[in-house]
Amino acid sequence: MSNYRVHIAGNRNIVGDHNTQINVDADSGRWRSQQQELVEQLQTLRVAFDAERDVVATPDDVSRSIDDLASQLGSDEKPNRLTLTSILTGIAAAASAATSVVTAAEQLKETVGRLL
Repeated sequence: MSNYRVHIAGNRNIVGDHNTQINVDADSGRWRSQQQELVEQLQTLRVAFDAERDVVATPDDVSRSIDDLASQLGSDEKPNRLTLTSILTGIAAAASAATSVVTAAEQLKETVGRLL
């Protein structure tokens, strides 16, 4: 008998097995703390990109990817780690000539791996 978790609303989940279900509050406080750290690093990435936009081969693509990250990280639900890691890997590759962008993307990717 394994537990499963089904998201119902912003701060409520149903947790249980096939025989029993109980309502519990989601651990939204923990996600909010993680979210704040990730968003702060995302802002660092955006500043680095804005400063070195001219040396990025495909700045519009990188800008859209950063916007996608912001959307993912701004969600009430914890985002998928693989999705975030893939976006950050793409940003680092596309901005390989912009050292500060690559560094910020790699730092954010490490934080995603640690927190999510």
